Amino acid sequence: MLQQQLNALFEQHHIQVEEILSLPDIFTATRAAYDLKTTTLTTMAIAATVIQPDEPYNLMMLPPEIIALDNTVIHTNKASTLVAACSHALWQLLSQTRSALVDNR
Repeated sequence: MLQQQLNALFEQHHIQVEEILSLPDIFTATRAAYDLKTTTLTTMAIAATVIQPDEPYNLMMLPPEIIALDNTVIHTNKASTLVAACSHALWQLLSQTRSALVDNR
């Protein structure tokens, strides 16, 4: 769900993203992005464990207000079918609640 939000944000600003690899967790994705000199979405804490302070690397900070993290449900690629189904159900519930709140303004 977060990835869809980011994709929409990039598209809105005419930034084309090419997905070349899908990995099971954020740490592995960060390490791969660093090793391959590509990009990924990560946290500052994980980036700090992968990138040494003296190494040059471009980091783009996304302000929290552009991404509705309070309305986001995330699970790993390796999540069980049940976890993925629960995640999807929660996302639908959040979407319906958000729509209802917007409609009642």
